[in-house]
Amino acid sequence: MEMKSDERTEDFARLRKQYGDVFHLKLGLSEFVVINGAKALHELIVKQADALSDRPEFMHKTSGGNGIGAASGDRWKEQRSFALRTLRGFGFGKRSLENQIMDEVNVFIKEIEKFEESPFDISHLLSISVSNIICSIVFGKRFGHDDVKFLHIIKLIHAGLSRTNFLMVGMTKMLQYLPGDITGVKAARERRRMITEFLEEQVREHRETFDKENIRDYIDAFILEQQSHSTPESFYSDEQLIETIRNFFSAGTDTTATTLKWAILYLIKNPRIQEKMFEEIKSEIGDSVSPSMEHKQRLPYCEAVIAETQRLGNIAPLSLPHAVKYDVTWNGYVIPKGSTLILNLTSVCMDPDIFPEPNEFKPERFINKDGHFEGQNKFSPFSIDLGHSGEINNWGVVRNIAAEGVANIAAEGVANIAAERVANFERLKSA
Repeated sequence: MEMKSDERTEDFARLRKQYGDVFHLKLGLSEFVVINGAKALHELIVKQADALSDRPEFMHKTSGGNGIGAASGDRWKEQRSFALRTLRGFGFGKRSLENQIMDEVNVFIKEIEKFEESPFDISHLLSISVSNIICSIVFGKRFGHDDVKFLHIIKLIHAGLSRTNFLMVGMTKMLQYLPGDITGVKAARERRRMITEFLEEQVREHRETFDKENIRDYIDAFILEQQSHSTPESFYSDEQLIETIRNFFSAGTDTTATTLKWAILYLIKNPRIQEKMFEEIKSEIGDSVSPSMEHKQRLPYCEAVIAETQRLGNIAPLSLPHAVKYDVTWNGYVIPKGSTLILNLTSVCMDPDIFPEPNEFKPERFINKDGHFEGQNKFSPFSIDLGHSGEINNWGVVRNIAAEGVANIAAEGVANIAAERVANFERLKSA
């Protein structure tokens, strides 16, 4: 089987045809079980959530079991609860955060305008804009688009996500001793070290200026909570704080920025769709008002474009690996304790029975016969929300941040970009 990430889903599709929706792989000393298809994912990951919701050992070793993304058990429950409670206190999921999002959208558009008609790479602009939403909550500040140090950190985060091969990492007990760095683990450790240094610097600055009467952001809130949980067994260690912040940026920045890149690409390739978005905006809210979340229900086609971008862009084709806490029986087969589960989300996103002509960009597939958006019951990009199953994996709050970022920034940013570009085109035609 090919180990390159971009070829792995094709291998899984081939193996699925031969062995069925759930099959077992033994790679080195590690046991993997790959789950394919909406039905199997729902029956296992949703109905057997208690047994299959932990993280594998190699993820615990990397993070020390800290954070949210790689945590399990009581630590995950406690930290997820604290994170959600604290983030909501700073406006997450509320309209109070929308002003910050709109400010970043406006800065983003102005940065694009600086290039006039010159070609440029939009990746860095998007990453900084999206990350600043998280920065405002976590650090209590934003970074400029010309901040070289922060841009370097964003590049490191992107490299870590795009080059991480979970199957290879799971085998590193054997492979890490070979010459060179065929698994990429050594490079990943160096990226991790540099990101940690940056985050530790931000925490130090907060400790030096901390005032319990003036809680400015997530770090301050964590420090305050830390002071009331001073025992060694507490989940409120510095390592926990650093790892949680890393999770926020890893899941909330790169996923959202990458989704936006796909959205812009699809709009460039499909000017008819861009024009249709503009016409919906113009007819529903007018062309003198910027689209915002309060207009969401009135812009079903714009929302469908975002959903279709998430489906076809498919930026997390294998999600994050899960661990099996105890033996699980499914369809007469036993999934053994200690196995690592790989969730093949591509098998859902590209399923022709759910999405006819899956390789085509068709936002209309998320619009029902009454003209309303119906994506919630049909597709969930950061989990498998089948039959209103709710949360199914330990990404929890981290996935929510990514989803919130995509929904807010994409709905506002992409809609604004579409509206502005088509409006400019119309002005040129009438000139």
